[in-house]
Amino acid sequence: MFNFDLTEIDVDLRQGGNHLLKFMQELFVQYNNYLVGEEISREDLYPCMCDCHQGQRRKSMGCNKCNYHHAETRIYRYSAVYDLVSKFVTQAEQENPETAAVMLLGVAKELMLQKEPPQVGQAQDPTEVLKSAVVQLMERITVTLQKMLVLHNFPNNLYRKFVDFFKALVFPPHCYCFANRLNILPWHDYLLTSVLMGQNITGERTKKGKKEFLWEPLPVVQARVERLKDEAKYRPLVRYLKAVRCNDSLLLKVLKDKIPFYMCKYGDFDGAAQVLLNWKSVDCCIVCRITPAEFAVYLKMFRTRSYPSGNELLSQEQWLIHPNSALKSGTTIKLAIQMLYTNQTLYRNPKCWSSLIQTWCSKTILGENGELEPLSCVEPAVVFQKDILHLSLGVLEDLKQQIHIKLPIQFSLLNFEAELILAVQAVVRILLDLDGHYMLNSVLEMVFAFGSNIWALKLLLEGISFSENLLYEFSTAFKQELYSQSLFAQRMWNNQGPVYVSQLITIFITHNHAVVRSAAFVIMNIILDHFSQCPWTPYVANFLRNRVLIVSCSVLTPLEQHELKDKIAVFQKQNATSPAIGK
Repeated sequence: MFNFDLTEIDVDLRQGGNHLLKFMQELFVQYNNYLVGEEISREDLYPCMCDCHQGQRRKSMGCNKCNYHHAETRIYRYSAVYDLVSKFVTQAEQENPETAAVMLLGVAKELMLQKEPPQVGQAQDPTEVLKSAVVQLMERITVTLQKMLVLHNFPNNLYRKFVDFFKALVFPPHCYCFANRLNILPWHDYLLTSVLMGQNITGERTKKGKKEFLWEPLPVVQARVERLKDEAKYRPLVRYLKAVRCNDSLLLKVLKDKIPFYMCKYGDFDGAAQVLLNWKSVDCCIVCRITPAEFAVYLKMFRTRSYPSGNELLSQEQWLIHPNSALKSGTTIKLAIQMLYTNQTLYRNPKCWSSLIQTWCSKTILGENGELEPLSCVEPAVVFQKDILHLSLGVLEDLKQQIHIKLPIQFSLLNFEAELILAVQAVVRILLDLDGHYMLNSVLEMVFAFGSNIWALKLLLEGISFSENLLYEFSTAFKQELYSQSLFAQRMWNNQGPVYVSQLITIFITHNHAVVRSAAFVIMNIILDHFSQCPWTPYVANFLRNRVLIVSCSVLTPLEQHELKDKIAVFQKQNATSPAIGK
């Protein structure tokens, strides 16, 4: 059947032939049963509309017009053959490539030889009709063969014989569309090779005065992507995805959306940043389609110049670092803010705001467990903060307009602190923009995202203080989430220690607005609810007495002062046998 030489026939090919011969015997019996058909009455297929049936007259009374309709007829149901072939194809897909190729090509030939007898009526199930069922089976068979020819290294002579065998089949009219399905470019094709090696970046060439393009069907593209990923050839993979064209533009776009991820895997973070926002070969930039979870991963990759070792962006694999990769100063913060401005889903998602804050409150080197390590930035001078806040207004406006800018030179003086202030201002502008149009949530997560950088959280509160309505919504949501997630909050405070808790209470209780100050009392109430688990409360009591009651007492009402004194007194009574503060 395949014209193999004796030297070419190995165990795999012989096994495929044995499976095929056994199947052909079963198919012969089932196909003959299909050709025999079954006798049924025509009225079982569709009702008779003759006038003689009006008034519920009995059919036995006879009718000269519709005797033909009540006669027996023969129908042919292909579904049993379809099920048999489908089961065999499933078996072939589980075999090794050479065995599977023999089995699939053999069954394809048998399908091309089958004929459909004429019959009355039309079945609702497409698998009962030979033509539609064969088209479904051939679609599955050819897609599997396409992927096999790409994914596996068949010997050249065997590869050629498989393709020639398929091309020699006599395709009936309903299968003409499959005739050229296996005309796939081999890996050594000149055009494909030039693209993979970077010699041709467009996938176009002129041959004998005629322009040619690198065009491949979607299953072939998917198979090439899978193989290049498995072989960790990410640079050729990026070149291929940028150049290839396909019959399914939507699914091809899904594959191309991962180009920035693949570029990060070989260390081109600057190039990945440009592709995320400025790739013009699609109708919309890639950022428009990324999810909040992907946004957080991209920020982590660009911040730490690292990447997950797996081939999926959201995989839980170990993270690896590119020690020699370079990233221009300010690129990551500009990219992060532009991503928020470009994608409205990210723009309106509080978790994305938290991801932005958390990333810039983290070190640029991953921890041993592959997670972000908290970064404590010393609070800059007030003059520096005001200077950066003023410059941030212009920077954010330019980024919103998608203008390529360079951060002002002042940002280079205290790089981490300046970029954190810019990130905070970006969140402030978003909150003010969405004020009254969006129900705030995940506020507790946002507050904890600042880590020990309480001074930056203070900037956020000061920024949203221009809108009393927003300040009220923020504080109310924060208090509600504190109560609903009190155990989580308590664990965070125990991990951060008494200094953090003291500073957190202070920035809330010294705020000018009473609704913000009330959040500080909620924090203290939750601490009292878990008093036995908080051995560090004496430290908090001393801190609040010295920093709030003595220094900042003017902002508190008499009632608030009295309540604060009561809380401090209770905190001070913590059992003296408790562990040392901070332990």
